[in-house]
Amino acid sequence: GGRSRIHTTFADGVEMVEEYTADSRPQILVRRWKAPTTLGGDGKWEFEVGEPTPIFLCRESTEVWEWRVRNLPYPKDTYLITIDESSQELIIRTTNKKYFKRFRIPAMARANLPLDRSALSHSHSNNTLVIQVSFASIVMRRGLVALVILDTISMHADGVKKAALEALSSRVLDGRGLRIGICTTEWNKEIIDALRDGAIRTLTAAGVATDDIIVFKAPGAYELPFTASRLILSENVDAVICVGCLIKGETMHFEYICEAVTQGIMKLNLDTGVPVMFGVLAVLNEKQARARAGLEEGGHNHGVEWAQTAIEMAQLRARTAKKSAAKCPYHVIPACPFVWTTALAVLGYGLHLVVCRKHN
Repeated sequence: GGRSRIHTTFADGVEMVEEYTADSRPQILVRRWKAPTTLGGDGKWEFEVGEPTPIFLCRESTEVWEWRVRNLPYPKDTYLITIDESSQELIIRTTNKKYFKRFRIPAMARANLPLDRSALSHSHSNNTLVIQVSFASIVMRRGLVALVILDTISMHADGVKKAALEALSSRVLDGRGLRIGICTTEWNKEIIDALRDGAIRTLTAAGVATDDIIVFKAPGAYELPFTASRLILSENVDAVICVGCLIKGETMHFEYICEAVTQGIMKLNLDTGVPVMFGVLAVLNEKQARARAGLEEGGHNHGVEWAQTAIEMAQLRARTAKKSAAKCPYHVIPACPFVWTTALAVLGYGLHLVVCRKHN
């Protein structure tokens, strides 16, 4: 149950809010837009998917658009669903003239795809009229699968993403002489082990010696920043990969941990001078996590990219260190500004006491 919400603000001030079901196959429940007025004030929300009231609802999946019209108690044969060819609108009417509605499918209009009567179906039960339009069949029938990218959940998008991941994974890197740390969590062991092993295989394939891959374990994702800091302090590594998996539950725990871990890992990058990779999956369900660990058909192991990025960042660190002194971790006492400030203050106070005694 539940739903996820995405709020996007574009450069021209236009806002878009989308809400999806929080399950293994997310469906869009609401998409609404708001543009600023000509005087710069707040405009009104306009609903593209869903409605401000629960009477007329629209949902999108990877195959169909679905509309549900509630509180319609008439028999199924009462409803007539037609297409207005001139305006490309769907029309709902009843033979008893008790209900009438016409509406467009914005995504179809933007893609310049005409509606097809054969892709339209409807049913009625529990006083709810359900109308479905199969956009997959419309696109397939016109041979536009590889060309038309709808602004909904696109069939083509998965292929584009897969091609991009394959391109990233095929990079040839030289990791010889590097020393890489990996911090893993104990939760979701099967997923973590797959991600860790994918990273290790990539590192060794790039020439990183097995003895130069150091693995530390943390109980959970929240402990990853501290574990990584101790690894940096004790093992003299060139880069660290933090590997974890957070799966959203029914409480706010997921959001709090995600925020804390993200900030902690970012702070390590800035404070220690050692690049730390954010390899923490933050997913809505276990299936999404398994796919990103390469454990599902068609999935991809993201441990590969994390390892490649670790090599690239370690090399960047080495190149920039030749031009300026490398930033030492604050955990090393001589590099800590607080230690130096305190030492100078104590020294100054000691000199003050010596001078006072001489005068006395």
